[in-house]
Amino acid sequence: MLRTVASGGEQLLLSAPHPLLSLPLTSALLTPIQSSGRTTGVLALLDTREGASPAPETPGLLALLAQRVSSAAERYVALRTLAHTREQAFRVLGTVLEYRSYETKGHTDRVTEWALKLGLHLDLDFTQLTHLRWGAYLHDLGKIAIPDAVLLKTGPLTARERELMHQHVTIGEQMLREQEFVPPEVLGVVRHHHERWDGRGYPDGLAQHEIPMLARLFAVVDVYDALTSERPYKKSWTQHDALFEMRRMAGTHLDPDILEQFEGVLRSMDDSSAPIETTESGT
Repeated sequence: MLRTVASGGEQLLLSAPHPLLSLPLTSALLTPIQSSGRTTGVLALLDTREGASPAPETPGLLALLAQRVSSAAERYVALRTLAHTREQAFRVLGTVLEYRSYETKGHTDRVTEWALKLGLHLDLDFTQLTHLRWGAYLHDLGKIAIPDAVLLKTGPLTARERELMHQHVTIGEQMLREQEFVPPEVLGVVRHHHERWDGRGYPDGLAQHEIPMLARLFAVVDVYDALTSERPYKKSWTQHDALFEMRRMAGTHLDPDILEQFEGVLRSMDDSSAPIETTESGT
């Protein structure tokens, strides 16, 4: 019965006795849901009352409902497509810098993975995890405007060069602020992930809980990846050495509570190393 409507694409009214009806049905009004000329579903109004049949206005109402369902489904698909496109665009923006600075290759994916592991450990909700993931993708976007002579320098930076490097957080935020679809929580990660718990970070000198929570969280995983990754000016640190250094930074550079939770994530990975999903199915 449903297959007949789906293949024909026309509304169908059946009343007993009819070979397509089986007991206890006495009538069936079937209306196809169509999208782009294709049947994607069927609305069925079924009745088991003897002698019952739909009211005269019912077929039109059911057809209208089918149109509404079709429109809603098309909007849902469009939103999912938009969400996927935005997700991929953010990730591409985040990784493009790695082609200028090869030694940071993989940094974006690593910090995104660490950030999500820590976010899940802290029971962040879906929206918070989404904003955290996007912030992780985009946190260093502003470095695209930093000259190679500064960005790729292997030796110590001069005071002027350090000032230029510090501008990457405000440049990145400004670039993204001009795009209306970037949530403020994501901008907060981009702008504030180099703030310090003691208020001596940049660009705004925020301290403790003045710093957005997602930025405080991301700062922990960003420091961890920087320490445990090889750079032209240093070898990669072991997890033990990195955590020893980060404990020294707790209460000055890093949020001590979030750092403690991150250590819990690392301990839990001793029992399970299963990867987590780092993209959304739709938002």
